[in-house]
Amino acid sequence: MISNEKLGEDVLDKNFWIDQWAIREKEAKNSINRAFTKAGRWDKLSKDLSQKWKAAADDPKRDGIIHLLKEKKILKEGIKILDLGCGTGRFSIPFAQMGAQVTAVDISDKMLQYLKEEIPAEVSSRITPLKLDWHTFDPIQQGFASSFDLSFAHMTPAITGPDSFLKFHSTSRQWCLFVGWSGERKQNTAEALWQHITGKEFDAKGIGDIIFPFNLLYSMGYRPSLDFQYHQHEKLVDWEREADLLFDLFCEHIEEKNEALQEKISAFLQSIAHEGKVSSILTGWVGKMIWEKEQK
Repeated sequence: MISNEKLGEDVLDKNFWIDQWAIREKEAKNSINRAFTKAGRWDKLSKDLSQKWKAAADDPKRDGIIHLLKEKKILKEGIKILDLGCGTGRFSIPFAQMGAQVTAVDISDKMLQYLKEEIPAEVSSRITPLKLDWHTFDPIQQGFASSFDLSFAHMTPAITGPDSFLKFHSTSRQWCLFVGWSGERKQNTAEALWQHITGKEFDAKGIGDIIFPFNLLYSMGYRPSLDFQYHQHEKLVDWEREADLLFDLFCEHIEEKNEALQEKISAFLQSIAHEGKVSSILTGWVGKMIWEKEQK
């Protein structure tokens, strides 16, 4: 049994949090959450995300990030930004429009394709799209170490554990801003379908809970600012589309032939669809964390 005194010593040791986060990452990799780290899933989502951000004149979460960076006098002409998990350019494009030089990194070919198509001509020289797998990428070998004034990562599965997070941290020479899930997230169709097929409760534990990077940074001597916001996103989607995405999540974790599983998923979603649509609702808390390396 570990004494309270010994436990107190452990939680101030960065290796304690590296180990705890690594355990959590291993559990997540063995769950359906590992589907979110695969390029193919994001290829499938790329068109929807591109259309969503392109059509969104009002984007409070994006605007909140920009306001924070302006308030801290970080976002200014000539700043070099790493946008890790850039997607179709929700942040990369407005950063560039405000004078930043952006290296926009993603694992998905199709995400980057939509990004390239949507970059306005007047800022095309300020955005460098780059395809890479962050989990195998070496920042030192590739010249990324301490190369950016701001390293930014928003809700990206590129960061799933201590190794990928510390690589992200190492790329900045001054500021880092990380946004990620906090605690459980709920997704109604996934939960209902999992219960229907397996008879068990859906495991809502996700990858990369923000409490782990916060505690790791704290143990390293940093004092990041952290705030939370409740997230709820609801949309009506074609049941066939939802079936395709849910199959990606379940196929490696249910012992059935793919054809039989696809049939079960399709039949269930058809049964709850109204005029060919199902209501997909994603909820959970999101943490936003910013820290300055020079103040260590």
